[in-house]
Amino acid sequence: MKHCEKCNVDVRGEFEHCPLCQHTLTGTPESNEFPAVQSIFKKYEKIIKFAILVTSSISVISIAVNILLPQTGHWSFFVLFGVICFWITANVCIKKRKVIAQNIAAEAVIISILCLVWDYFTGCNGWSVDYVIPIIFSWAMLGLFIATKILKIHIHDYIFSFVICIFFGLAPFILCLTGITKVLIPSVICIAISVISFITLVLYDGKELWLTLSKKFHI
Repeated sequence: MKHCEKCNVDVRGEFEHCPLCQHTLTGTPESNEFPAVQSIFKKYEKIIKFAILVTSSISVISIAVNILLPQTGHWSFFVLFGVICFWITANVCIKKRKVIAQNIAAEAVIISILCLVWDYFTGCNGWSVDYVIPIIFSWAMLGLFIATKILKIHIHDYIFSFVICIFFGLAPFILCLTGITKVLIPSVICIAISVISFITLVLYDGKELWLTLSKKFHI
């Protein structure tokens, strides 16, 4: 066991300096009683480093080519934006890996917002509202349902995330009424899945739904 002569305390573990005064410890170190918990970043360090290398290379090469070919427009900014989107979603996915229901809902919302911004800066072509948003929330609701059944997650742990997906899944209905959406098929499918999901939730888990909403909004 190591000893701090300044604080006159014994310190277990393999510390080099006293945790209290940072004075150099003397004595023989001993192994920690508690096992070291490996972080997700340390566990997948090689994969993360490779992803950083690939995304950085793509960004640098895109900027270099764009500088050499200025007549092609400022497309490298969109490449950079795509890389940023990738790391934002990856970060959310890693941090919320233990709460898969919240993860799915958060990923769907973040990706939708990023695609709206991307669509806006590329000329407002409407691909985000015509295809991306309805497809993302359709798969989010289906994925959430499948994941919770396979992992046997209690309804209390995913019902609010499910409601969020249903709410955003009904958003294409307003976009269709206002004429913003030009391609109706993806939106109609998304709306149908949202309505069916909501009816199923009310019929089979209505009490839990009301209880969860009451707690969230202090009704």
